[in-house]
Amino acid sequence: FPVTIDKVLDVSENAYLKANASDLIGQVAIDTAEYDLALEYFNFAIENSPDFGTAYEHRAYTYLLLSDRKKGGELNALMAKVSIDLNKAAEINPKSSFLFVLRGLEQDVQGQKDTAKATYLRALSMVAGDITLGVVEKENMRIEIEELIAQAK
Repeated sequence: FPVTIDKVLDVSENAYLKANASDLIGQVAIDTAEYDLALEYFNFAIENSPDFGTAYEHRAYTYLLLSDRKKGGELNALMAKVSIDLNKAAEINPKSSFLFVLRGLEQDVQGQKDTAKATYLRALSMVAGDITLGVVEKENMRIEIEELIAQAK
């Protein structure tokens, strides 16, 4: 019988599977610009599996997306959340190239253009050894990072 992601959340007792399923739903919510929903699913993923680093990265990315519309205290509060999530993700998987892409975006939002570019270059150098990415994902990550580097000029 076919199993949907929602079914995994409903019936699985495996915390890692539930976290993974929740993270996937959160990513879809990002794609449809439903950021509050995405945050709910990333929070659920982290509650179910606190060592699931990808959910911290995705939650930080969501906060970065939300930062586009914020200023002053609201922006500072979001950036503090980004920093906390990225630090936790770094503890779990320090070799994630996406982690460094997010660090670069964080630096970019804070106006540190040169530092962001250097961080993007580091992320690019890490893609080949990133075990969380498949062959196609590695190529897509390289393209995205190269675009960020070009924009940072």
